[in-house]
Amino acid sequence: GSSASSRDSNKFYYAGGDYKVNKDLTLQYYYGNLDDFYKQHFLGLIHNWQIGPGVLKTDLRAFDSSSDGKNGSRSGRADGYVSSGYYGSGVTKGEVDNRAFSGLFTYTVSGHSIGAGYQILNGDSDFPFLNRGDGEGSTASRLTD
Repeated sequence: GSSASSRDSNKFYYAGGDYKVNKDLTLQYYYGNLDDFYKQHFLGLIHNWQIGPGVLKTDLRAFDSSSDGKNGSRSGRADGYVSSGYYGSGVTKGEVDNRAFSGLFTYTVSGHSIGAGYQILNGDSDFPFLNRGDGEGSTASRLTD
């Protein structure tokens, strides 16, 4: 079949919030939906633990991104409702399917910090960004303050 031009959406829905359990623990949940392209759930946990003279900060994050509406059907993708990015062999090209998990552990003493982190992405598509992350070649970090 012939390839249709890419489609746009002007409907992005976003909601969520942070819940401060106590001064050292924050839980987060956010939901985003780009109509006819993808939906994304985000869960986060931030914890500060006083250890000796410093503080160990734990920052855990999970993203679950999947197709929505026309991106979830073969005919919708043929009409241009696709996500750009890298797709390996044997996967449905253009369909959003990604899970990302990350953890960052940072120990801080007197303004000095040392940290260790780990991140894993899986699924059949790249992590989805609006407008490809607002520019070609942009970089993004899923661990932020």
